[in-house]
Amino acid sequence: MTFRLTTLACLLSALLCSVPAVQAQTQDTSVAGVETRAVEDVPATERESAPPVDIWDRIRRGYGMNDLNGPRYRAALKMYARNPKYIQDVSSRAGKYLYHIVEEVERRGMPSELALLPFVESAFQPEAKSYAKAAGLWQFMPATGNVFSLQQNLWKDERRDVLESTRAALDYLQKLYGMFGDWHLALAAYNWGEGSVQKAIRYNKQRKRKTSYPYLRMPKETANYVPRLLAIKELVANPDKYGISLPEIENAPYFVRIAKSHDIDLKTAAALAEMDEAEFKLLNPGFNLPVIVASHNSVILLPEDNVEIFMNNLASWVNTGKPLSSWTLYRVQPDETLKDIAETVQMTEDELRRINHIPKDRNVLPGSMLLVSANGQSTGEITADTMDARLNLSAPETRRVIYRVKKGDTIYDIAVKYGITQETIRKHNRLKSSSLRIGQRLVLIIGPKTTLAKGQRLHVVQPGQTLSTIAQRYGVSVSSIRRMNKLKGSQIKVGQKLIVGRAARRATYVSDTTHIVRSGDSLGTIARKYGVTVNELRQLNNLSSNTIRVGQAIDVGKPIASSSEPHGEDVHVVRPGESLNTIARRYGLSVEQLRRQNDLSSYSIRVGQYLKVGAADIETQVTVHTIQEGESLGVIAERYGMGLNRLRRINNLKNDSVRVGQTLRVIPGAQTKTQEGTAPNANVHVVQAGESLGVIARKYGMRLAVLRQLNGLKNNTIRVGQTLKIQKPAVPNQTPN
Repeated sequence: MTFRLTTLACLLSALLCSVPAVQAQTQDTSVAGVETRAVEDVPATERESAPPVDIWDRIRRGYGMNDLNGPRYRAALKMYARNPKYIQDVSSRAGKYLYHIVEEVERRGMPSELALLPFVESAFQPEAKSYAKAAGLWQFMPATGNVFSLQQNLWKDERRDVLESTRAALDYLQKLYGMFGDWHLALAAYNWGEGSVQKAIRYNKQRKRKTSYPYLRMPKETANYVPRLLAIKELVANPDKYGISLPEIENAPYFVRIAKSHDIDLKTAAALAEMDEAEFKLLNPGFNLPVIVASHNSVILLPEDNVEIFMNNLASWVNTGKPLSSWTLYRVQPDETLKDIAETVQMTEDELRRINHIPKDRNVLPGSMLLVSANGQSTGEITADTMDARLNLSAPETRRVIYRVKKGDTIYDIAVKYGITQETIRKHNRLKSSSLRIGQRLVLIIGPKTTLAKGQRLHVVQPGQTLSTIAQRYGVSVSSIRRMNKLKGSQIKVGQKLIVGRAARRATYVSDTTHIVRSGDSLGTIARKYGVTVNELRQLNNLSSNTIRVGQAIDVGKPIASSSEPHGEDVHVVRPGESLNTIARRYGLSVEQLRRQNDLSSYSIRVGQYLKVGAADIETQVTVHTIQEGESLGVIAERYGMGLNRLRRINNLKNDSVRVGQTLRVIPGAQTKTQEGTAPNANVHVVQAGESLGVIARKYGMRLAVLRQLNGLKNNTIRVGQTLKIQKPAVPNQTPN
């Protein structure tokens, strides 16, 4: 029995021992007598025994995460593969940091894909800062950075520090993996927040749905987050397959930690290492100020190749007795301003603000610590008790408001409501178009509140607006806006704040334009097109909601001051038989000026319509004219391009009688004097701003070709101030009966 058992054991042993040999034999293949073997078929022991060729090879060997193969993954892979230069640029930046990150990942037993996460987070830019205030290679938010012991103070921001941020990121990822037991979910939580992922999992569980990463309801950014990392993983694994050329990165340390015991200017440290300052900052991006304080920051990072150079140059510098730092601290005293401090320390206020990161709309408060120039004096090292030194600033002159878009809202309406410009809304919310969706969250940066008297309101000038259009919008006069805001002229700029009084009566609307609704139109798009608000359109068209239909006629008139009679001297009520031409002549305006002042898109007007006939927004300037012998009121009016009625009105004249030496107030258009050699009462016209040759021809009832021929013009180009000969309609001779 014993023999038989022993024999059986030997047979089993021989059989088991022969299995590897059989397997190895079946894996080998030959083509044309040449032995070949796929890389994947190299025994694991053989692969692992050979050292990694470079850092990329080392990363590939440590892959340990499950793959995804959904549409988001394929889209990410396609996106990256189509941009090989982007991958090469990011990979080149990664060369400074990858060895250290891979070392830390392997030391913790984590999958090496995680070393590639900064590809997705920051594109390996250690000074990257997101709109949401996340910072560094690993994009830590301020609050999360505090949880993981990343110091953020006057001196440094360890969210940007290469060593500390890597430590904190891997701590956080390990914690998340411990919570979820799945790297995909851990990464989703890193991007979205652990509470959000837990809530999404609970939501699916309650509905008996799968709770793995691809099945959770999450924001688009988070849904794309893991697929993008796995796409980078695939490109690193098979760069040739996708036409990617990864830069050579040795599997060796790039930088070395250097301990220091003295304060040193960042610029000086870079010079001693014979490095460009920008290159030095890429390894030491966590320092906030131009001095590296030894008591707060005991380590700097230098490329391994520059360490010996730095040490030799440092020894030579110290032997000269020159200080390594040119900065010291200054405590702000009560009643001191930045301007006062700048004069004391022989700096400019702008320099103080730039070096200490003080915004222009903030002031420093007493007790604040400022970094200032030591002016060549030896002030000693900055001590450790200043670690908690703070920069206390006054409240910002702006405040941040979160606004939820409501039905019918437009960017224009929101800008007007909150007294800001459309451009600031687009900028702070990264809007590429004017389209908004209901419920959309907008960040509004609003300036300090302006104290207004009863009945006043604040208007922020929007693109394309003039004093005239603003006055029409609120049903007030241009002169009242000028007076309230102490404006000398009519020039205004986008973003300027204007105080506007309330109209004495409710505004009504002059409608000279109708818009036919087309497919895709909304009240918002129509309002933007014609420079009115949605509420104004609804009021004008008696709409109870924002619903409109294709083919519907929408009145898109403009508001002007309403009254049963002309409201003041600068308003004209259209009477039967009048045209823009006759009204413009009566008030000494060009037709184009009249259209511009009333925002008319055509030449059509109707009986009873109110038109503003005051001076044009631009080019109007009161001048005094002294009457010469032989001049009449008509001659003077024609000379200055004014209407007789207007000339009488601004001089309070009851008739046309004038005397030599009398002074008259005149408001010239583009014309200030007749062309030399032309009699004052000649048939001439001086071109005014906004006029074209066609407009002038219509004004005088001439054909365009005749006007060109009369003035020897080869084309329709004319300039403001140019004098043109015109033919007035002939007056038939009248003989007494």
